[in-house]
Amino acid sequence: MSTPASLGFVFCAGWALPRDFLAPLQAALAEHFPAAPMRTIDLNYFKAAPLLATAPAQHWIGIGHSWGFVQLLRSAQPWRGLVSINGFTHFCATPQAPGVAREMFQQLQDGMVHDPAATVRRFYRLCGLPSTLRPAEDLPFAALQRELTELGQCDEVCPNTLLALAAENDAVVPAALTRYCFDGHPQHWHPDAGHALGWHAPQWCAEKIAAWVNSLPPQEHAT
Repeated sequence: MSTPASLGFVFCAGWALPRDFLAPLQAALAEHFPAAPMRTIDLNYFKAAPLLATAPAQHWIGIGHSWGFVQLLRSAQPWRGLVSINGFTHFCATPQAPGVAREMFQQLQDGMVHDPAATVRRFYRLCGLPSTLRPAEDLPFAALQRELTELGQCDEVCPNTLLALAAENDAVVPAALTRYCFDGHPQHWHPDAGHALGWHAPQWCAEKIAAWVNSLPPQEHAT
């Protein structure tokens, strides 16, 4: 297993959520890996900035919530491993795979056109989050509309080194979608933390992540 000094953790929150959304999880994980550097990045980080520096003995674990997981998955960063929290590799249902109904997704897109602030607030309620989590004036509505279009079209491939954390009662990402996307990978299911799993159950998430990281073979990277 990697020594604590060789590990680093990168956190990326999901659609419409504040940059520090996973701060409670970051703090909980620091209890397990006190020497590990922690980085919090924006959704567009890998589109606008160089990759994270990787020294010969440095290994980065990417931890992404929902759409944030897809952004980490899409990046060219040589991850030691990736953790999906309420994540997915595709979002909308197809004839071949489960997912969110296209009609429901279209309603979300329409809402972002006609009343974006109210749409985001409804999304927060679905997540069990306070509507004051991110002020309306801080929400980049045009960018969120563009991200929704990307989200509806995404179709990614899982890396080999991956852990999926999810909630049975997720009102945004159906359990059947999670199980389909991450079939064959380690999965842990919380009974009632919803789509804000990292926010509502940070200690639970940290324990699962720490156990998984400590079980990884040495020098193995996600591919």
